[in-house]
Amino acid sequence: MIKKDKDIAAIVEQKKEEFEQILKEEVGTTDFALPAKDESGAWLVRNGETNLGDFFADAFRHAADAEIGFVNGGGLRTDISAGTVRYGDLLSVTPFGNFIFAKNVTGQELADALEFSVSAFPNFFGGFLQVSGVTFDVDVNVESPVITDEAGNFVRVGDGPRRVSNILVNGEPLDLERVYKCASIDFIIANEGNGYTMFKGDLVKMDENIVDADAVKEYLLSLGGVMPDDYSDPEGQGRINMKE
Repeated sequence: MIKKDKDIAAIVEQKKEEFEQILKEEVGTTDFALPAKDESGAWLVRNGETNLGDFFADAFRHAADAEIGFVNGGGLRTDISAGTVRYGDLLSVTPFGNFIFAKNVTGQELADALEFSVSAFPNFFGGFLQVSGVTFDVDVNVESPVITDEAGNFVRVGDGPRRVSNILVNGEPLDLERVYKCASIDFIIANEGNGYTMFKGDLVKMDENIVDADAVKEYLLSLGGVMPDDYSDPEGQGRINMKE
């Protein structure tokens, strides 16, 4: 049996207590819940807009001072309950420690990404994008034209009508030729996670890297620590319009 080193044990215990205090840090309050799942346990964030997705996408966009922000629904792992919001709550939602990055993306690449995002609807897809700075319509009666490889990675959008239309960036029609500054987590925008292969190329240099939970913390603090009523609707702010 290995004898326990008292000095090491004391250091471990001290670090544990320090981390627990970080988790307990109060970063704000909310009068309403921001759910990731419905009461049955089904993933709301993986096939439709949610207030949780809106809030986190806004936070990532804010952190990178970008025109557009987005986060994959599969990266949002649990709800934020009404009441006090602690740092540990934010870590529970995004527990993977992804960094926020920005990238210059063409309008065409953005249009393809949005098309890929809704390609599995009504089925759940971890790559379903919650968005900021963008609004668009989705015709769920149109069969998805997205073509993927055997691993589920995006290859291209095939012939035929698209599901996604009426894409507006901050109220202006999407320009397929223009370049937009987009912000997201490195898993999606740098590492082609969930099959987002259209996001290739150099990242926009940022002054400092910030972890996703820290970005959300700073965003909430910038709002005075109080969740705005704009996020009160569990179905979000109407950024993604599913049309039947």
